[in-house]
Amino acid sequence: DLLELAKETQENNLILQAKLLQSEILIIDDRIEEAITTSLFATELAKQQQDIDYIASAHYHLGQAYLKKNNPEKARINCLKALEIAESRYLSDNKLNTYACLHQAYQAKGDYENAYRYLQLFQTLNDSLLNEETVRQVSNLNLKQEYEQQVLLEKMKREEEQAQAQFRLQQNRRTQIFTLILLGFAVVIILLIYSNLNKKTKYTKKLESFNLALLNKQRIIHSKNKKLDRFAHSVSHDIINRLNNIS
Repeated sequence: DLLELAKETQENNLILQAKLLQSEILIIDDRIEEAITTSLFATELAKQQQDIDYIASAHYHLGQAYLKKNNPEKARINCLKALEIAESRYLSDNKLNTYACLHQAYQAKGDYENAYRYLQLFQTLNDSLLNEETVRQVSNLNLKQEYEQQVLLEKMKREEEQAQAQFRLQQNRRTQIFTLILLGFAVVIILLIYSNLNKKTKYTKKLESFNLALLNKQRIIHSKNKKLDRFAHSVSHDIINRLNNIS
């Protein structure tokens, strides 16, 4: 699909990618001659475009194809070219692949010294890449832990703030309820005091009215007593006069 798209769009980069991918698939399928033809085409196209990275990839694929064709010398030549480019471009993954390719090529040629040398280079670089990956993973893990701790701290802070806000709200509600209760008691006490004062005022008015009535009665009785005294004095005087006249 990628190759068809590259042909339709006439994009050389897409064509290169498609050819290299096709070459890799052909090598896996043991269609070596087709893989070599495809890789050679990719090499020439990459050279025309002066794309160093693609040239290295094409030589590496050629080396793999020649290894499967049992032609270790051509495999060695192409892998060395790929390695030269990888070292100049500091392409660690490409260097790792070419070390493996050269190890297999020299082993197939019976040059065990160089085969062992490239095997050591492969293992050293592989360990280095693994260490770098481990360091990167540890660094990412530390960053992740720091981020999770930060998120947890922020969550705990929010929960604490919410708890404090809830506590303050409850305190305000309790204060409001207590204030309402106190106001209720105050209103009841005021009403009781007012009721007692009202009753006292009524009793005072009644007592004053009763005292006035009693005073009026006393005045009436006193007036009647005076009248009786005058009447008795008059009667007594008349009787005495009559007795004196009789004697």
